[in-house]
Amino acid sequence: MRGLRKTTSIFVMLLCGLYPLMAESVNTDNSPLYSQNMGQTRHQEIKSLRTASQPRFVASLQPDFQAPETIILFSYAATSANLGPSFHTSNRGVQDLRSKVVRHVAMAFAHENYRILHTMTKTVNNFTDGTESTVYFLYYTLARKTQQELTASGSPLEYRYVIDGIWTHDPANKNTLRKINGSLVSQIAIERAPSLATISPEIVNIHQTPQRTASTAAEMARQASIGSRSGKKVILRYVGPAGSEIFAAGTFNHFDPYMHQLLDAGSYPRDASLRVFELELKLLPGTYYYHYLSFGETQLDALNLSRGSNSEGRLYSLLNVPQ
Repeated sequence: MRGLRKTTSIFVMLLCGLYPLMAESVNTDNSPLYSQNMGQTRHQEIKSLRTASQPRFVASLQPDFQAPETIILFSYAATSANLGPSFHTSNRGVQDLRSKVVRHVAMAFAHENYRILHTMTKTVNNFTDGTESTVYFLYYTLARKTQQELTASGSPLEYRYVIDGIWTHDPANKNTLRKINGSLVSQIAIERAPSLATISPEIVNIHQTPQRTASTAAEMARQASIGSRSGKKVILRYVGPAGSEIFAAGTFNHFDPYMHQLLDAGSYPRDASLRVFELELKLLPGTYYYHYLSFGETQLDALNLSRGSNSEGRLYSLLNVPQ
Protein backbone atom coordinates (compact mmCIF):
# COMPACT_ATOMS: atom_id res chain seq x y z
CA MET A 1 0.00 0.00 0.00
CA ARG A 2 2.85 2.39 0.92
CA GLY A 3 4.55 1.67 -2.42
CA LEU A 4 1.29 2.34 -4.25
CA ARG A 5 0.91 5.70 -2.49
CA LYS A 6 4.48 6.69 -3.42
CA THR A 7 3.90 5.75 -7.08
CA THR A 8 0.64 7.69 -7.14
CA SER A 9 2.35 10.74 -5.58
CA ILE A 10 5.09 10.78 -8.22
CA PHE A 11 2.49 10.43 -10.96
CA VAL A 12 0.55 13.41 -9.62
CA MET A 13 3.76 15.47 -9.39
CA LEU A 14 4.55 14.68 -13.01
CA LEU A 15 1.10 15.79 -14.10
CA CYS A 16 1.39 19.02 -12.16
CA GLY A 17 4.82 19.82 -13.61
CA LEU A 18 6.43 19.85 -10.16
CA TYR A 19 8.78 16.93 -10.55
CA PRO A 20 12.41 18.14 -11.10
CA LEU A 21 12.78 16.23 -14.34
CA MET A 22 9.89 18.23 -15.79
CA ALA A 23 10.88 21.59 -14.27
CA GLU A 24 9.95 24.64 -16.29
CA SER A 25 11.85 27.92 -16.22
CA VAL A 26 10.39 31.04 -14.66
CA ASN A 27 11.47 34.41 -15.95
CA THR A 28 12.84 36.60 -13.14
CA ASP A 29 14.83 38.96 -15.34
CA ASN A 30 12.89 42.04 -16.39
CA SER A 31 15.45 43.13 -18.95
CA PRO A 32 14.61 42.63 -22.64
CA LEU A 33 15.74 39.15 -23.65
CA TYR A 34 14.84 39.19 -27.32
CA SER A 35 13.62 41.46 -30.05
CA GLN A 36 9.88 41.50 -30.59
CA ASN A 37 10.05 40.12 -34.10
CA MET A 38 11.71 36.93 -32.82
CA GLY A 39 8.64 36.06 -30.77
CA GLN A 40 8.00 33.72 -27.90
CA THR A 41 10.15 30.91 -29.31
CA ARG A 42 13.34 32.86 -28.69
CA HIS A 43 12.19 33.68 -25.15
CA GLN A 44 11.51 30.03 -24.26
CA GLU A 45 14.78 28.95 -25.83
CA ILE A 46 16.76 31.25 -23.53
CA LYS A 47 14.74 30.74 -20.36
CA SER A 48 15.17 26.96 -20.59
CA LEU A 49 18.97 27.21 -20.28
CA ARG A 50 20.29 25.72 -17.05
CA THR A 51 23.92 26.19 -18.01
CA ALA A 52 26.06 27.04 -21.00
CA SER A 53 25.78 24.70 -23.96
CA GLN A 54 27.70 23.93 -27.12
CA PRO A 55 27.10 26.66 -29.75
CA ARG A 56 24.30 25.57 -32.01
CA PHE A 57 22.64 26.67 -35.20
CA VAL A 58 19.06 27.74 -34.61
CA ALA A 59 16.05 28.25 -36.85
CA SER A 60 15.67 31.74 -38.22
CA LEU A 61 11.89 31.77 -37.67
CA GLN A 62 11.57 33.20 -41.16
CA PRO A 63 10.63 31.61 -44.50
CA ASP A 64 13.21 30.80 -47.14
CA PHE A 65 13.00 34.08 -49.05
CA GLN A 66 13.51 36.17 -45.88
CA ALA A 67 16.42 34.24 -44.35
CA PRO A 68 19.62 35.04 -46.26
CA GLU A 69 21.87 34.32 -43.27
CA THR A 70 22.57 31.74 -40.57
CA ILE A 71 21.95 32.33 -36.85
CA ILE A 72 24.09 30.77 -34.09
CA LEU A 73 23.22 30.70 -30.38
CA PHE A 74 26.20 31.15 -28.04
CA SER A 75 25.90 30.83 -24.25
CA TYR A 76 28.16 31.28 -21.26
CA ALA A 77 27.41 30.33 -17.65
CA ALA A 78 28.69 32.62 -14.91
CA THR A 79 29.95 29.58 -13.00
CA SER A 80 32.20 28.82 -15.96
CA ALA A 81 34.51 31.60 -14.76
CA ASN A 82 36.04 29.23 -12.22
CA LEU A 83 36.81 26.71 -14.98
CA GLY A 84 38.67 28.96 -17.37
CA PRO A 85 42.49 29.07 -17.43
CA SER A 86 42.58 32.77 -16.61
CA PHE A 87 40.39 32.52 -13.52
CA HIS A 88 41.91 30.83 -10.47
CA THR A 89 42.61 31.13 -6.76
CA SER A 90 45.85 32.91 -5.91
CA ASN A 91 48.75 30.85 -4.54
CA ARG A 92 48.83 33.29 -1.65
CA GLY A 93 45.49 32.00 -0.45
CA VAL A 94 43.58 35.12 -1.50
CA GLN A 95 40.77 34.42 -3.91
CA ASP A 96 41.00 36.28 -7.19
CA LEU A 97 38.09 38.74 -7.33
CA ARG A 98 37.56 37.89 -10.98
CA SER A 99 36.39 34.41 -9.97
CA LYS A 100 33.68 35.84 -7.70
CA VAL A 101 31.63 38.12 -9.91
CA VAL A 102 31.39 38.24 -13.70
CA ARG A 103 30.45 41.75 -14.76
CA HIS A 104 30.75 41.71 -18.53
CA VAL A 105 30.88 38.93 -21.13
CA ALA A 106 31.57 39.50 -24.81
CA MET A 107 32.88 37.54 -27.76
CA ALA A 108 34.96 38.29 -30.85
CA PHE A 109 35.48 36.48 -34.16
CA ALA A 110 38.53 35.77 -36.27
CA HIS A 111 36.81 36.81 -39.52
CA GLU A 112 36.35 40.26 -37.93
CA ASN A 113 40.03 40.26 -36.92
CA TYR A 114 38.89 40.21 -33.28
CA ARG A 115 38.28 43.96 -33.52
CA ILE A 116 34.54 43.89 -32.73
CA LEU A 117 33.28 42.89 -29.29
CA HIS A 118 29.76 41.46 -29.28
CA THR A 119 28.30 41.93 -25.79
CA MET A 120 26.33 38.96 -24.47
CA THR A 121 23.02 39.45 -22.63
CA LYS A 122 22.59 38.22 -19.06
CA THR A 123 19.55 36.21 -17.98
CA VAL A 124 18.71 34.72 -14.56
CA ASN A 125 16.62 31.56 -14.83
CA ASN A 126 14.71 30.09 -11.89
CA PHE A 127 13.39 26.56 -12.15
CA THR A 128 10.58 24.87 -10.27
CA ASP A 129 13.01 22.41 -8.68
CA GLY A 130 14.47 25.33 -6.72
CA THR A 131 17.63 25.79 -8.79
CA GLU A 132 18.80 29.07 -10.30
CA SER A 133 21.17 29.70 -13.17
CA THR A 134 22.84 32.82 -14.53
CA VAL A 135 23.57 32.51 -18.23
CA TYR A 136 24.90 34.95 -20.81
CA PHE A 137 23.72 34.47 -24.39
CA LEU A 138 24.12 35.91 -27.86
CA TYR A 139 22.27 35.26 -31.10
CA TYR A 140 24.94 35.88 -33.71
CA THR A 141 23.98 36.35 -37.34
CA LEU A 142 26.63 34.83 -39.58
CA ALA A 143 26.67 36.92 -42.74
CA ARG A 144 25.90 35.04 -45.93
CA LYS A 145 29.15 36.20 -47.55
CA THR A 146 31.22 35.07 -44.54
CA GLN A 147 29.60 31.63 -44.53
CA GLN A 148 30.23 31.25 -48.25
CA GLU A 149 33.89 32.22 -47.85
CA LEU A 150 34.43 29.83 -44.93
CA THR A 151 32.69 27.02 -46.80
CA ALA A 152 34.76 27.58 -49.94
CA SER A 153 38.03 27.57 -47.97
CA GLY A 154 37.02 24.67 -45.72
CA SER A 155 37.82 26.79 -42.66
CA PRO A 156 35.90 26.69 -39.37
CA LEU A 157 34.36 29.68 -37.64
CA GLU A 158 36.83 30.80 -34.95
CA TYR A 159 35.99 32.92 -31.92
CA ARG A 160 37.04 33.80 -28.36
CA TYR A 161 35.28 35.04 -25.23
CA VAL A 162 36.25 38.19 -23.35
CA ILE A 163 35.35 37.85 -19.64
CA ASP A 164 35.79 41.12 -17.77
CA GLY A 165 38.53 42.10 -20.20
CA ILE A 166 40.34 38.74 -20.13
CA TRP A 167 40.48 36.75 -23.36
CA THR A 168 39.77 33.03 -23.18
CA HIS A 169 38.15 30.18 -25.12
CA ASP A 170 34.57 28.94 -24.81
CA PRO A 171 34.48 26.45 -21.87
CA ALA A 172 31.32 24.82 -23.29
CA ASN A 173 32.92 24.10 -26.67
CA LYS A 174 35.42 21.24 -26.73
CA ASN A 175 36.51 22.04 -30.27
CA THR A 176 39.54 24.29 -29.69
CA LEU A 177 42.81 25.06 -31.43
CA ARG A 178 46.03 26.32 -29.84
CA LYS A 179 47.63 29.08 -31.88
CA ILE A 180 51.37 29.66 -32.31
CA ASN A 181 51.29 32.31 -29.58
CA GLY A 182 49.85 29.75 -27.15
CA SER A 183 46.30 31.12 -27.00
CA LEU A 184 43.30 28.83 -27.36
CA VAL A 185 40.55 29.66 -29.85
CA SER A 186 37.17 27.96 -30.10
CA GLN A 187 35.95 26.62 -33.43
CA ILE A 188 32.67 25.67 -35.12
CA ALA A 189 32.58 23.47 -38.21
CA ILE A 190 30.71 25.35 -40.92
CA GLU A 191 29.67 22.14 -42.66
CA ARG A 192 27.21 21.70 -39.78
CA ALA A 193 25.48 24.94 -40.75
CA PRO A 194 22.16 24.77 -42.57
CA SER A 195 22.17 25.40 -46.31
CA LEU A 196 21.95 29.05 -47.22
CA ALA A 197 18.52 30.11 -48.33
CA THR A 198 17.96 31.04 -51.96
CA ILE A 199 16.88 34.69 -51.94
CA SER A 200 15.81 37.20 -54.55
CA PRO A 201 16.62 39.97 -54.84
CA GLU A 202 19.98 40.05 -53.03
CA ILE A 203 21.52 43.50 -52.68
CA VAL A 204 25.27 44.03 -52.25
CA ASN A 205 26.99 47.37 -51.69
CA ILE A 206 29.39 48.46 -54.40
CA HIS A 207 30.97 51.72 -55.47
CA GLN A 208 30.39 51.47 -59.16
CA THR A 209 27.69 52.76 -61.47
CA PRO A 210 26.38 51.44 -64.81
CA GLN A 211 28.31 52.71 -67.80
CA ARG A 212 26.48 53.65 -70.99
CA THR A 213 27.44 55.38 -74.20
CA ALA A 214 26.35 59.02 -73.97
CA SER A 215 24.56 60.11 -77.11
CA THR A 216 23.50 63.58 -76.02
CA ALA A 217 24.79 66.37 -73.83
CA ALA A 218 21.89 65.76 -71.44
CA GLU A 219 22.84 62.10 -71.13
CA MET A 220 26.46 63.01 -70.48
CA ALA A 221 25.38 65.42 -67.73
CA ARG A 222 23.12 62.78 -66.21
CA GLN A 223 25.94 60.22 -66.10
CA ALA A 224 28.26 62.77 -64.55
CA SER A 225 25.68 63.46 -61.83
CA ILE A 226 25.28 59.81 -60.92
CA GLY A 227 28.99 59.03 -61.16
CA SER A 228 29.61 60.27 -57.61
CA ARG A 229 26.71 58.33 -56.13
CA SER A 230 27.08 54.84 -54.69
CA GLY A 231 25.70 52.03 -56.78
CA LYS A 232 24.48 48.59 -55.68
CA LYS A 233 24.94 45.11 -57.03
CA VAL A 234 21.58 43.37 -57.23
CA ILE A 235 21.19 39.65 -57.88
CA LEU A 236 17.85 38.34 -59.13
CA ARG A 237 17.18 34.61 -58.85
CA TYR A 238 14.68 32.14 -60.27
CA VAL A 239 14.20 28.47 -59.35
CA GLY A 240 13.00 26.18 -62.11
CA PRO A 241 13.69 23.10 -64.25
CA ALA A 242 16.96 22.72 -66.11
CA GLY A 243 16.94 24.35 -69.52
CA SER A 244 14.51 27.11 -68.56
CA GLU A 245 14.86 30.38 -70.47
CA ILE A 246 14.12 33.20 -68.07
CA PHE A 247 14.37 36.92 -68.84
CA ALA A 248 13.96 39.86 -66.45
CA ALA A 249 12.10 42.94 -67.64
CA GLY A 250 11.52 46.02 -65.53
CA THR A 251 11.95 49.71 -65.09
CA PHE A 252 15.72 49.15 -64.97
CA ASN A 253 15.72 48.17 -68.69
CA HIS A 254 12.52 49.85 -69.92
CA PHE A 255 10.82 46.44 -69.82
CA ASP A 256 12.91 45.14 -72.69
CA PRO A 257 11.95 41.43 -72.81
CA TYR A 258 15.30 40.20 -74.17
CA MET A 259 17.97 42.48 -72.69
CA HIS A 260 18.64 40.55 -69.45
CA GLN A 261 18.57 36.75 -69.29
CA LEU A 262 19.03 34.79 -66.07
CA LEU A 263 21.78 32.17 -66.40
CA ASP A 264 22.06 28.74 -64.80
CA ALA A 265 24.06 29.12 -61.57
CA GLY A 266 23.79 25.58 -60.19
CA SER A 267 21.46 23.14 -58.52
CA TYR A 268 18.82 24.23 -56.01
CA PRO A 269 20.06 23.18 -52.52
CA ARG A 270 16.65 21.94 -51.38
CA ASP A 271 15.70 20.03 -54.52
CA ALA A 272 18.41 18.54 -56.74
CA SER A 273 15.96 18.23 -59.65
CA LEU A 274 15.70 22.03 -59.93
CA ARG A 275 18.20 24.69 -60.94
CA VAL A 276 18.88 28.23 -59.74
CA PHE A 277 19.10 30.92 -62.43
CA GLU A 278 20.74 34.26 -61.65
CA LEU A 279 21.06 37.73 -63.11
CA GLU A 280 23.47 40.35 -61.73
CA LEU A 281 22.55 44.00 -62.18
CA LYS A 282 24.20 47.25 -61.12
CA LEU A 283 21.55 49.71 -60.01
CA LEU A 284 21.38 53.09 -58.37
CA PRO A 285 19.30 53.59 -55.21
CA GLY A 286 15.59 53.77 -55.94
CA THR A 287 12.43 51.74 -56.48
CA TYR A 288 12.13 49.37 -59.42
CA TYR A 289 9.27 47.26 -60.81
CA TYR A 290 10.00 44.04 -62.66
CA HIS A 291 8.73 40.61 -63.68
CA TYR A 292 10.09 37.51 -65.38
CA LEU A 293 9.30 36.24 -68.87
CA SER A 294 9.47 32.62 -69.90
CA PHE A 295 8.36 31.45 -73.34
CA GLY A 296 6.30 34.59 -73.81
CA GLU A 297 4.51 34.38 -70.46
CA THR A 298 5.07 36.82 -67.62
CA GLN A 299 5.36 35.78 -63.98
CA LEU A 300 6.29 37.47 -60.73
CA ASP A 301 9.44 36.68 -58.75
CA ALA A 302 8.26 33.81 -56.53
CA LEU A 303 11.12 34.42 -54.08
CA ASN A 304 10.15 38.06 -53.57
CA LEU A 305 6.97 38.82 -51.63
CA SER A 306 7.25 42.58 -52.19
CA ARG A 307 4.70 43.57 -54.81
CA GLY A 308 3.57 46.84 -56.33
CA SER A 309 1.26 48.01 -59.11
CA ASN A 310 1.56 50.71 -61.72
CA SER A 311 -0.98 53.41 -62.57
CA GLU A 312 -2.93 50.90 -64.65
CA GLY A 313 -3.18 48.46 -61.75
CA ARG A 314 -0.82 45.87 -63.21
CA LEU A 315 1.04 43.88 -60.56
CA TYR A 316 4.84 43.63 -60.50
CA SER A 317 7.56 42.42 -58.19
CA LEU A 318 8.97 45.35 -56.24
CA LEU A 319 12.68 46.03 -55.73
CA ASN A 320 13.87 48.75 -53.33
CA VAL A 321 17.56 49.61 -53.64
CA PRO A 322 18.59 51.59 -50.53
CA GLN A 323 21.00 54.48 -50.40
